[in-house]
Amino acid sequence: IYLRHSRFPDKALKAKHHYLLHYAELILHFGPLIRLCTLRFESKHSYFKACTSSVLHNFVNLCKTERHQLLQSYLSFPLNSLSGMETEEELTSLLPALDREKIICIVEHLTDVIGVQQKSDLLFVETTFLTPIQIRKLLLAFKGGLCRFCTNHRLDPNSNATSPEKVRCLVDRYGCINWQPVELPEGETPASLEEKKHILLTIFNSEGPGAVERPDVDDFMSLTYISQWQVINSCPSLSVAEIQEQWPFLFTRKGLSNHFYKLTGIDSSERLGQALITKGRRIINYFSSQKLKWNLGIRTLIQQIESEGVLTNNKVGTATILLMMKYYKEDEDSLFVLADETSTRMSLEAESNLPIAPRLIMLGQSSMTATCWMVSAEGRVIVELDKENTFADAMSVFFGSFYVLNLEYQESACATLELIQRFFVRINPEEGTKCTSKVGTSRKTGTAVK
Repeated sequence: IYLRHSRFPDKALKAKHHYLLHYAELILHFGPLIRLCTLRFESKHSYFKACTSSVLHNFVNLCKTERHQLLQSYLSFPLNSLSGMETEEELTSLLPALDREKIICIVEHLTDVIGVQQKSDLLFVETTFLTPIQIRKLLLAFKGGLCRFCTNHRLDPNSNATSPEKVRCLVDRYGCINWQPVELPEGETPASLEEKKHILLTIFNSEGPGAVERPDVDDFMSLTYISQWQVINSCPSLSVAEIQEQWPFLFTRKGLSNHFYKLTGIDSSERLGQALITKGRRIINYFSSQKLKWNLGIRTLIQQIESEGVLTNNKVGTATILLMMKYYKEDEDSLFVLADETSTRMSLEAESNLPIAPRLIMLGQSSMTATCWMVSAEGRVIVELDKENTFADAMSVFFGSFYVLNLEYQESACATLELIQRFFVRINPEEGTKCTSKVGTSRKTGTAVK
């Protein structure tokens, strides 16, 4: 304070400067002053200031205003609690065949005897009032976005995998608008959907994956969406091979893209195709214009991109993803597998030791020059793309497989996949994530953090 006064004699000291003289003594008496912080009070004060200036135009007894009282009541009320009336309405809508007396009896038993207070509590209820099918319907309806995952134990015991990966994600509904269909298509029954499933299997066995272009196959796949969902999200979860055995047309570019569209309401191929070209070129131009700013890995990749000359749309998409992976310090092989352009499904599965998590297989001399693609998961090729398909088509199938097969992003590439989801495909849920939190060491505290 003396130094400040001597340097700026014409500037008067403020009260806060005097308070600094007492901080050392106060810290000795009371400990870190953060415990005495009034920041939350200031934050609360801002609410009343906003009320006085723009809402209430009132400056008297603000703490007793009706607006503040209603806000406090709203904040203290548990939004996810179920009243008896809400529970009764839910039961009536889900199980219309039950008579009212039984519904009332169930509601009273749930709330008064068992102690159900919120929707998640219903997952732990066992009751003798309902049949097993009715109980299953209730569980599926009330399950909502609750966390669930199953670990795939169907791994090859001779594989090099050190631990099984989670193949069913912790955030099943993340970004989906039709994740849990309940109603059957109009005019359909479980028996009719099962019949359509057998017809699809017969067509596939006789005509192969090319039959996915048939109009009747397209219609049947759309009608049996709810059946596909029940198989994919069954618990315990099935392996990808078992799902493919039951729904082979789902593991084609068209079948997977159509399922993704019904699940999210987004045409991933079209949206990703446009975004990789327009936004991709902007990303490449930005990295190229700041060349000296980046590390050696990014600079080397930029030189390789510039050596390609005029970039085709395929190369723009590939270069964009590779640049972002370098920027996030994620290895290229955490998303891509480079293979010889003459490789086949059988040779890749036999020789390449494909990883459990999904990968986009690039057939060519390098990732930039690849002209054909495949998608793998759980150590096997699940989708083969035609030669006329583009990198955007391949990337849309690869990215869509995480949603369609309900898979979690692999930790080694979660930043890039999150970027594809939010920036290119524009799926931006308000909360949640499809990737496990990374554990690292804080440079500030030295402790392990997520």
